[in-house]
Amino acid sequence: MIWASMHICTHWINAVFHKNDLTAEDHDFEHTWHLERCNDPGRIRAGLNRDMQNLLDALTIFEALRTTYVSGPA
Repeated sequence: MIWASMHICTHWINAVFHKNDLTAEDHDFEHTWHLERCNDPGRIRAGLNRDMQNLLDALTIFEALRTTYVSGPA
């Protein structure tokens, strides 16, 4: 459930970012920390509204759970 929720959230974020021209159609990311590796992370952060930030915050929670429950010992 944790992996599936994270995976779904990542797809939604990529779709929202593409729709709002924050990332190119051929550029998807898999984790929130990949945002900092984009060509212009400041532009992406500046383009986030509250809903998009909430979505990123939710994904960050799933990512933290993933390291323990999906890839880790729990």
